[in-house]
Amino acid sequence: MKRNLFFIVIILAGLALTNPDMTEFQDFLQKQIEKKMDSENEASEEGENSLKGILSRPLSWILKESCERKNYVFFSTYEIGEEGESALYLGLFDRFVRLRKSDNLNVDLNI
Repeated sequence: MKRNLFFIVIILAGLALTNPDMTEFQDFLQKQIEKKMDSENEASEEGENSLKGILSRPLSWILKESCERKNYVFFSTYEIGEEGESALYLGLFDRFVRLRKSDNLNVDLNI
């Protein structure tokens, strides 16, 4: 019994310590925007790569500003967009999982 409790405490501590914050979510958004730009521009040149870097950070910042984070200690949820028309992401163990895709969100990240 004590062994099971020990493992539960270790897992909960791991969840709490690896609960991603808003900065990590913005970095995640930036990487997803870059992937989307790469997939749309298969013939990637050096100029396009610098443009990708210039555009992806501001776009991720704009999305982050319209995002609402709810912190539940062991995990967080991130909602982008207006209620009822928003995309919903779950953040845990320093990872993000899309729970709901927004049909009305102008930026389709395909994530």
